Amino acid sequence: MTSATRLSGTSRRWRLTVALSVVVLLIVGTAWGQDDDFPFGPFRMYATKQRLDGASNWYRAEGVTAQGTVVGIPISRFGLRRAEVEGQMDRLRSDPELVGLLVTAYERRQPYRAPLVELRIIKHLQPVRGGVPSGEPTERVVITWRR
Repeated sequence: MTSATRLSGTSRRWRLTVALSVVVLLIVGTAWGQDDDFPFGPFRMYATKQRLDGASNWYRAEGVTAQGTVVGIPISRFGLRRAEVEGQMDRLRSDPELVGLLVTAYERRQPYRAPLVELRIIKHLQPVRGGVPSGEPTERVVITWRR
């Protein structure tokens, strides 16, 4: 059995300072931070509720090959999660050339697939009533990138 050693006064002060710093960062991050301030941000995405009546929306991608074939592309094929792409939609809309980086990532991860000459980001909107999809969904292209 090993004997316990007592921390010196300096070690205790150091640990207390670190612990207090973490607590202060958590408080400041929760009060004024954003989700991007992980691990000290408030994670607002988990603190909101969805209305049962209204609309649910998400984005999808489709590419066009040089032969004119339209290909549905799961966001994961870019090496990202859908939430990561959706979180950057304002940047992608303001600078569509950034979408070219998604194409580059797609082609590097899928070298056996035909290269893309066009990529469209499409917003899918589904009406919801009582938490259940109702009515016809609509889609519109929000970003188009061409080689």
